Amino acid sequence: MFDFLKDWTSWVLILVVGSLLGLLPTIGG
Repeated sequence: MFDFLKDWTSWVLILVVGSLLGLLPTIGG
């Protein structure tokens, strides 16, 4: 159960970081 939660949170962090990196160029111009 804990392994599942850890994997889930890690995937969420990866998605959030990826989305932020993808938005940075548009925000920076």
